[in-house]
Amino acid sequence: MLASASAHTVHEQSTLADIFDSTLTLAAAALPLRLTAVCRIDGSTSTIVAVHDTLNELRPGTQFPLVDSFCLQVLPGAKPLVVPDISLAGATIRRIPEVLDVGINAYLGVPIILDTGVIFGTLWVADTMAYVFSERDIHVLTTLARLLQYDLASDVTQRQAERQVALASLRPPIDPSSGLMGYDAFIHQLESEEHRRRRYGKDYTVVLIEIKGVLQLPPLEQPGVTLTWVAGLADVLMRTTRITDCSAHLSEYSFGVLFPHMLISEAIKWRMRFDEAVWTWNLMHTAIQPQLHVAIATVDSSEGNGAALIDLAMQRLQE
Repeated sequence: MLASASAHTVHEQSTLADIFDSTLTLAAAALPLRLTAVCRIDGSTSTIVAVHDTLNELRPGTQFPLVDSFCLQVLPGAKPLVVPDISLAGATIRRIPEVLDVGINAYLGVPIILDTGVIFGTLWVADTMAYVFSERDIHVLTTLARLLQYDLASDVTQRQAERQVALASLRPPIDPSSGLMGYDAFIHQLESEEHRRRRYGKDYTVVLIEIKGVLQLPPLEQPGVTLTWVAGLADVLMRTTRITDCSAHLSEYSFGVLFPHMLISEAIKWRMRFDEAVWTWNLMHTAIQPQLHVAIATVDSSEGNGAALIDLAMQRLQE
């Protein structure tokens, strides 16, 4: 009865905000606890995209580091996380409410999984007091999360189409398989940056990234897995670089990033964000085996110029 009512109520809404709000209303009616929320996992952060909080403390848009969130505990098995009494849980779970400064002592969260197998985030409820969750409670939340799959898949498809239209209007040309610059466009940007360096003394850094393990895949699996890896790495680059940076798909399994006004010593923070994002991507795509692994080489304008930097980076990739 709940499933059919939920499907009607959720799918008749016109925007994702409406859909999330309707879902939370249904969840709160079934489990009248303090907090009901939808979180989105995005790179190394967990973002509350919708929330019903009886104490009005949490707000949509609030972000937490993924490593300090309950979402991270849901990712590995993509199964419900049931914690009836946080004070009696292990140290990893106990520290989360303290780190996030959220006064809760009971938590139930389920993954929201897109039809592609990618984990969008979590639908969860929590209370200030310990609470014994029943099998029905878990079933209700799991059903609502499954219903969200259809609306989110539709929204993702729409956003991807809009993105392709927007990219098609840009210059330089965009590589259609990744949504990033192609090789020729990247070299053009690199030459322009070298010209600026010579004229204004502005340094820059170039990073080459190569997907590893392709040859170890069974021949029949190579096309599907590598296509997913390429799309995943492109998404990681778009999430971790600045709007002024230039990310490119250089060849079948190679990518490049040009960081204007930055030396290697200043690129350390980006490398940390990148590594975290790749790690998170692998957690969110457990159905893709083996996991995405890459090799990285970094050079900057103090070591050469233009195309010579690409050659130097290629040498370092082979070391």
